[in-house]
Amino acid sequence: FNYDKVCGCVQPEERDPIVYNQTYPERMQRFKDKWGFARIDLPGVKELLDASDFIGFSSYAPLPADLTPDSLEISLQTAAWELRYFGIDLRRYSKIKPLIYSEQGLGGCTDNNTIAPDLEYVRNHPYSG
Repeated sequence: FNYDKVCGCVQPEERDPIVYNQTYPERMQRFKDKWGFARIDLPGVKELLDASDFIGFSSYAPLPADLTPDSLEISLQTAAWELRYFGIDLRRYSKIKPLIYSEQGLGGCTDNNTIAPDLEYVRNHPYSG
């Protein structure tokens, strides 16, 4: 699962994890009102999770400059929160399957449409996603 794209239906304008989480219910409601969940194979997703040996997460959430090990949990916590809207309890899966970070976003970017201007910026903002 990729941070901020669990359902593939909500693209936040704001990449900050707190703002994203605060606006997710509103965005999800608009998605449900327009399409419902018919576009997402929820039984298939649950079947895949049940059959998987582990669950991998991409960790591209922007992280603070004063990075701590707890900061790395932002992506996992956000994905778990998003999955609850689909009736999927990641805590239940975490008791029976390993949860791993399958990718870690590095590079100093602040959104999907920009790249780091130079190597100095990347060096000073390595965990900005």
